[in-house]
Amino acid sequence: MNPSKQNVSGVSDSLTKHGWSIAAHLLPSNRLDSIIAKKDKWLHIASDRIGNAYAIGLLPFDDSKREPIELAKGIVRSFLRYDKDVHLLGKEIYTRLRLQVPNSDDFNFCTLPYAIIHWPSDTSEKGPMHKDGYYYIKKFITTWAPLNDCPHEPLEVISNSHFVQGRLARLFHLPSFNPPKQSHRPQLVLGEFASWFGTTDHEGLLNTTKDITVAM
Repeated sequence: MNPSKQNVSGVSDSLTKHGWSIAAHLLPSNRLDSIIAKKDKWLHIASDRIGNAYAIGLLPFDDSKREPIELAKGIVRSFLRYDKDVHLLGKEIYTRLRLQVPNSDDFNFCTLPYAIIHWPSDTSEKGPMHKDGYYYIKKFITTWAPLNDCPHEPLEVISNSHFVQGRLARLFHLPSFNPPKQSHRPQLVLGEFASWFGTTDHEGLLNTTKDITVAM
């Protein structure tokens, strides 16, 4: 079953059952508009100045432009990571997860937001399938909040991949009793965020639009 787009009250059930979820983060629209305006401004300035320095246009992506494109991404990422409105977005999401996820009092740390920036057809940002967590961190949740609508299916998430087979089952090569895994490519809109456990398999997909896409 594909987790439906829901309000935040459904996050706990969907995370537990499927390993991932989509919910509304409810950041005030004026704050979200501010983030988007600054993101667009910084992308324009960074692309223009780096492009002039290299005497090339940074669109469209190809491997010969990887270095200047990564420089432009790094500039935009540094501005977004320390922006007060982006921090409010992170705080809003963190607060809602703390209210809804069972035993969330055990969550001790929250990282600074990090910008995922995809140039159109940017193969450097595609895949591979992976997990975000570490075996020595028992509770780990990634959140992913786009700064643009995502009808192009920017993510692939594998439902039921978050179950960890028990030590004895692995030791004796016993069959897993986990439910079957299913692949989903969610389409998010502004105002929503995805979340998944550190043990949930997922990957970023190719940006098939004509625009630079960004998620925090």
